[in-house]
Amino acid sequence: MHALAVLPEWHNRGAAAVLFAPMLTRSVQAGRRVLGTTTATYNVSKYLHLGCKLLGVEEFELVPGSAGKGLTRYALEVVPEAFVANALRKGKKTVVVERTLARL
Repeated sequence: MHALAVLPEWHNRGAAAVLFAPMLTRSVQAGRRVLGTTTATYNVSKYLHLGCKLLGVEEFELVPGSAGKGLTRYALEVVPEAFVANALRKGKKTVVVERTLARL
């Protein structure tokens, strides 16, 4: 998957986790390494909670030498054991999102 965005009204309801779960499950079961990045600092704690580990942080200047705001990229890896454990502990929020997505 190249990118995923969730509408603000669906933030913190498990929508992204439900959309990512099938792909991540197949990858983990196949023994593949799953890597990803985010530029949103507020998402890092969510990824860590879902069973990812932070591999590194890189700061970029958008225009070298400018005083403008740069870009921070966080590199993450799914830890298979943690992801599988989290997938087994579905919360009420995830079930609600799954029902809603099924109606779409």
